[in-house]
Amino acid sequence: MDAACQPERIEIHCGYRRSPFSPAQQIFRDTLHFYAFPAPRAAGYVYLDGPWISREEFLERPSGTAVGSSVSFSYTGTRVEALMAPGVAGASAVNVMRDGYQLAERIRGRDLMVPGRFTIAELDGLRVYGLVRDDALGEHELTLETDDPGVRIYSFILTACHDK
Repeated sequence: MDAACQPERIEIHCGYRRSPFSPAQQIFRDTLHFYAFPAPRAAGYVYLDGPWISREEFLERPSGTAVGSSVSFSYTGTRVEALMAPGVAGASAVNVMRDGYQLAERIRGRDLMVPGRFTIAELDGLRVYGLVRDDALGEHELTLETDDPGVRIYSFILTACHDK
């Protein structure tokens, strides 16, 4: 990390009570809604695509829908973690992309694996999952995708930087 950088942890909440959802998307509380990513997407907001139920403290992937669910946000930082829980099956997979691409090995967080052509976080319980660990500070867009019913995303924890 840059010598002029003072590390700072920032939490981005995903529930409707405290989330920075984009004004470009109306959020429907406690009900199933099909969202679509707007274009362009501004930094500083959480965006939804596909079916989601926005709960007070988390986003929930609903059961009974054939379309995948995605959540996206832009950030400036070096590390990203997410507080997530698996779905109704007890184990779930979340595909993680940065800037539209699968994560290269050098920037994969501790909980990511590549069981094929996707960068996957295998959710095994309610906990913090390490998604990105990059030594270079940069501006990026992170997107998480899942088809697994019941997956919950509570928050993202960023390691950002501000001047000393």
